[in-house]
Amino acid sequence: MVVGNIKNIEAKVIESPLVKDTSMKVLVSPKEGWEGHVMRVLEVEENGYTPKHSHPWPHINYIIEGEGALVNEAGKETPL
Repeated sequence: MVVGNIKNIEAKVIESPLVKDTSMKVLVSPKEGWEGHVMRVLEVEENGYTPKHSHPWPHINYIIEGEGALVNEAGKETPL
């Protein structure tokens, strides 16, 4: 079992021309023993963004706070 506190995990700024003002914390990954899965927290600042993308595996988005939009595999945009 992995026990941790998000406050103790270092945020890494995502450096990419497709991303603006976004950092990421990896909570759980294969490194901690969760093979085949990763749980991350992305912090997107006001006016920041991440690219539209998809994965060939299940992708869960859990919005903690703020506003934005999520685009599903059919291209439908859902306001958050």
